[in-house]
Amino acid sequence: MKNRIQEVMWLKRITQDDLHKRTGIKQSYLSEIITGQRDVRISTAQKIAKAVGKSMDYLWPY
Repeated sequence: MKNRIQEVMWLKRITQDDLHKRTGIKQSYLSEIITGQRDVRISTAQKIAKAVGKSMDYLWPY
């Protein structure tokens, strides 16, 4: 999971601050999701997927 988010962010040149601004999710929570320290709620996953232009299935393929 974390690798896919990081990969998309890198490819699209999106920083955590950019993702925070696009989703309204706290940066500290985003950081924990991206590094795999936190599980992600479906509503949060939907916001992230929409913000980076990918499907939830792509970002979380389980």
